Amino acid sequence: MQYLLSLNQRYWAPLTIVLLMIVTAGSLEPNHGPLPEALPWDKARHFLAYGALTLPIALARPRHWGLLLAGMVGWSVAIECAQPFVGRVCDIRDFLANASGVMLALLGAEIMRHMAVSHWRR
Repeated sequence: MQYLLSLNQRYWAPLTIVLLMIVTAGSLEPNHGPLPEALPWDKARHFLAYGALTLPIALARPRHWGLLLAGMVGWSVAIECAQPFVGRVCDIRDFLANASGVMLALLGAEIMRHMAVSHWRR
């Protein structure tokens, strides 16, 4: 666990930029039909994408969670509002799945950091 946290501490910024570009591109890509069925439920994709996007920042910058929460939720709202301009639909359920992924990533980061500290103190 400690190794993963130190690796994240070193590479969180470039990882976050790459993930942000992937999530944004995927969210604004015009709808060309059904998505692959690797994750059959569309909301699970939203949940996982925003959770994965939030986790590296939450682990690297735990004191800035309020700002992180506001930024990720704001980005989600902006993406949802921009989707009608690229032939997609603005859906409140997508936003709720995004926000849920952000919240779970924040909780998961806190648990991971607590586990690492507890292990280190032994």
